[in-house]
Amino acid sequence: MKHTRQEFSPSDYYKSRQDYIQNWRSVDQTLYRLCREHYTHKDRSFVTAKVVIIGRTYSTGVERKVTTTGGQGSSISRVADLLFTHSDEVDQWFGRLGKVGGTLDVWDIRELLTIHGLLLKLLTKITNREQLVRSFVSKYLHFHNPNVPIYDSVAAGFLPSIVSMQGSQAALAEDVDGEYANYVHGFSK
Repeated sequence: MKHTRQEFSPSDYYKSRQDYIQNWRSVDQTLYRLCREHYTHKDRSFVTAKVVIIGRTYSTGVERKVTTTGGQGSSISRVADLLFTHSDEVDQWFGRLGKVGGTLDVWDIRELLTIHGLLLKLLTKITNREQLVRSFVSKYLHFHNPNVPIYDSVAAGFLPSIVSMQGSQAALAEDVDGEYANYVHGFSK
């Protein structure tokens, strides 16, 4: 997906920070607590809670990309079902994710890109035409480890006006999503 380059505005950023503090910080804190207290994927009800709240609250588009079975909320339920069914594998990845630190050094970046790619690939099993749910995966990982950069098209559009994206083309492992990798490399600058 091609993103329109947008210019960074310090005044818009300040207004956004104020809006976050007044309206969104409590939402994030609630999600961080939910994901910290229910980090694994062994309890179906908490998997559903995490998927629904992250997927819908943060406009990830996951429901549009997952094939519905016809019932209300069936797309989001299919995501929760998949994570729950593959809980051993997903929890192994999240065990690794827990070791990613705040410095985003080369090891951290490689590890979070690998885990993002693995979860992204798992979810293509239920998406329409194997569409990528990049934004959902980054946000889902972020609330389990706040060191993981959140990806969305707005952030991707602004990033080039803040840092040079030269040299952001990473040598990628097979399962790594190139667009997210370039974003993370730019973000780490």
